[in-house]
Amino acid sequence: MTTKTTIRVEQYQFIDNLEHIIAPEEMGSYYTDKVNDVKNAFLKNGWEGDGEIGLIWIPPFIENTGDTFGSYVWHVKQNNNGISFLGYEETEFFDNGVERNIKKFEEEHITITYDNTRGCLDIINKYKTNLDSLIMFDKNIESQDELYHITLNAIQNNIVASFIDCIDEIYLNLLKHVFDSQNSDKLKLSKANVKLPLDEISKSDCEYIDSWLIIQQIESAIWRDFKFKPFKEKFREICSAVDFKCNEDLRKKIICHVEIRNSFQHHEGQLTSDMIKMVGQDHIDLLDESGKAKRFEKWNLIILSIPEVRSFCDSLEIFIRDYEQHIGTRMKDRHIRYKQNSIPVIESDSVNNEVAAESCNSEFVIKNRKMELIDYIYYLQYTEEEDDIVVKTKDADFYVYESSTFKVNWEECTSEEFYTILLSLGELVSCNGYEFEYNGSEFLSKEALPIKEEKGHSNIIQL
Repeated sequence: MTTKTTIRVEQYQFIDNLEHIIAPEEMGSYYTDKVNDVKNAFLKNGWEGDGEIGLIWIPPFIENTGDTFGSYVWHVKQNNNGISFLGYEETEFFDNGVERNIKKFEEEHITITYDNTRGCLDIINKYKTNLDSLIMFDKNIESQDELYHITLNAIQNNIVASFIDCIDEIYLNLLKHVFDSQNSDKLKLSKANVKLPLDEISKSDCEYIDSWLIIQQIESAIWRDFKFKPFKEKFREICSAVDFKCNEDLRKKIICHVEIRNSFQHHEGQLTSDMIKMVGQDHIDLLDESGKAKRFEKWNLIILSIPEVRSFCDSLEIFIRDYEQHIGTRMKDRHIRYKQNSIPVIESDSVNNEVAAESCNSEFVIKNRKMELIDYIYYLQYTEEEDDIVVKTKDADFYVYESSTFKVNWEECTSEEFYTILLSLGELVSCNGYEFEYNGSEFLSKEALPIKEEKGHSNIIQL
């Protein structure tokens, strides 16, 4: 299996706002090396050769690919009649010299929440494996006992954070279904009180913007509002929206551990009055190291154990599987993707910087591009789901973690504050093996980085 990258061209008239056209030279060698291929493709499709060839950036929220980078479309506007030629790269697949259509690959239909629930289960299983590593600590030694509990509390915290992220993503998919599919499955989302920038929306005279952008902003505003709701409300919302009845013991267990996480973060691990109110009883029962139930009452210091955290993981797994199974029955709406075992290993015959697709996954391409440090960190977090992100200077190492917030060495930190810290230590840093250099305004990678993106489709040209 080999591939060949070509430039597909379409025409569009009356693209008048050319202020944001980007010159290929500004984008690096990959794009400057492509200019001649683009010219030839435009000429073959009727371009008369006049006008400046440039690039139009397509934001990621338009492509709806899930990344944070977007993509670029080639553009040139012909002077004599105002016709714009738009070109984007398209990959053809060949098997022994015969073109192979990717649509022939076997497809599977998954629920709209499958990727969220499957990803959360994978994270939970990873932390269950990490629990096994804690057995090495000798709890009879004071220093190791302290380290044991710090580590165990951190694992429990990350499990809770991952589950909350999963709930947020599930709600987003349910919300998008309501808007994008006209709620064909008749979901029951509760009312939301959100603020919308109607003055900004009303400035546009474009019919496309008036319909599409308003919907996007409403979805975004509702989702942001949801993310700041208390956990109990979030949990109740994703269940009631699809008529899912959660086992009461599971519900109490999950809510209890969310409150335990909050207690460790804000109340030094004490069982507070507010926590008792949220749990709905005057005490909580947790397993000790021997697996026996131990009661904690108001103002007691909560002590976790490996059996208790394992029990919490088991409860989450049962809930997630039951919920996903219910979604499969309750909702007809499905996402389509290619089965990995039906997609052959692809080898690129191109000598340029783009690899047509990753082995066993034809939905993605690898594009080499220079990146700003913060963007690369978010790419590692969201796209690669990387847990071990380390930014190194000559004098110090910084561990960056959490997918929902930006934290450095376990402290909340903005990108500006992080840059200030890094600059105080020098203008050259590395992140997971790649070097970044300060250019006066940001830390930029010294070389092009291999970035995984979902393959683009021609519908972006229809704008």
